[in-house]
Amino acid sequence: METKPGRAKHRHLSPVRKHSLSLVGHKTAISLEDQFWDGLCAIARNEKTSVAMLVERIDADRAGNNLSSSIRLFVLEYFKTLSQISSPQATSDLTPSAPSPAR
Repeated sequence: METKPGRAKHRHLSPVRKHSLSLVGHKTAISLEDQFWDGLCAIARNEKTSVAMLVERIDADRAGNNLSSSIRLFVLEYFKTLSQISSPQATSDLTPSAPSPAR
């Protein structure tokens, strides 16, 4: 199978990284973009808990999504809620709105 020049180089530049954790005594790996991992670590610091304990909580509450997706949604919702609390008058680009009419 022929590969394009430089293709292997781009694989190493992926923003998704694997992170190993021990959850309830079992080793697991999650794949997250650096920004979501950094957000997860910031939430753990704010909540005065470990990243592993926070991920265990997310894992226990998830409904059908894979763990990495559940973590991304948790981080997004956490910061969205934090933003709305700190600035209740601001409108969020993340708030669903009615579809705009087609032009």
